[in-house]
Amino acid sequence: MKFYKYILPFILIALLGSCENMDQEMSDDELIQAIISSENRISVTKNDLPKTAISTLNFKMSDDVIRYAELAPELGFEIEMKSWGFFDFELDYERNDNKYFTTKGRELESSKGNKDDWGDKKNKNGKKKRGPCFKFVYPISYTMSDNSVIKGDNRKEIHNQ
Repeated sequence: MKFYKYILPFILIALLGSCENMDQEMSDDELIQAIISSENRISVTKNDLPKTAISTLNFKMSDDVIRYAELAPELGFEIEMKSWGFFDFELDYERNDNKYFTTKGRELESSKGNKDDWGDKKNKNGKKKRGPCFKFVYPISYTMSDNSVIKGDNRKEIHNQ
C-alpha cells in the first residue's frame, strides 16, 4: 500500500505533464484551400465583413473595390477586389486579387498562392480554370489613336499617367 502511495502521485504528475494541446489549428494555406473548396459558401455584402478585414483592404488596396465577397461558414471569407477605373480593369488580367480572411477578420497569407505564374486557379473539382490570355511585361508602351504615348516601367507608373 505504501508503494502505491508514493508511486501514484509520481505517475499522476508524469501523466499530466505529458498531455499536449490536441487542438491543432489549420495553417493559413490549409484554411485558404478549405475556403476555396467549401461547398456551402454564402454571398455577403461589405457590411457583413469584419471591420478589421475592411480596414486591411482599405489600407492595402485603397484604389480598389470589392467585386464580390463570400463566406464559408466556420472557415472564413473570400473577397475578390477589382480596380475602379476603365484602364485599371484592363490591367486586372494580370492580378491575383482574391483575398482571404478568417471569420474574425485576420488576413490569411498564403506561402504559395493559389495561382500559377499565369494566374490559373484550381476550381472546386481540382481542374484548372483558365487564366488570362496574356500577361503584361514591363516596360510597356501604348500608342493611342491621337498619337499620344502612354508608357511605364511598372503597373503603378502607368496608373499615375
